[in-house]
Amino acid sequence: MRFPDVIIELLSDTTRAVDTGEKKALYEGLFRTAKYYLYDPWSQEFIGYHLHGMHYREVELDAARRIYSPAIGLYLGIREGWPPVAHRRGSRGANTVGACRARKTPSRAGGTEGGAGRAARGHVSASLR
Repeated sequence: MRFPDVIIELLSDTTRAVDTGEKKALYEGLFRTAKYYLYDPWSQEFIGYHLHGMHYREVELDAARRIYSPAIGLYLGIREGWPPVAHRRGSRGANTVGACRARKTPSRAGGTEGGAGRAARGHVSASLR
């Protein structure tokens, strides 16, 4: 059986413990997955692990907040102002931080945030080297 060379997990409050504990141990020990990446869209936490020998080592982000993944030949990182703001009837707005900052989004506490709050958060993106 062949296991994946790269795994990217999107974290949430309900999956964080399993993704960073049980799944990480499974991918490291049994699957021997060379590259394991975790991203939490709420906290902007982005962590990469590369397998060295029998264990994962955390990879530091570069100055542009990216990690190069040789397994897929791409940089993975946090990109501000993505995705574009959605408008009525599914049309897409400008892909800029300014447009996102003007939008109000639900906060984790149930209210709304505008200005430079969560609406301006980035999302993981991949780009060619």
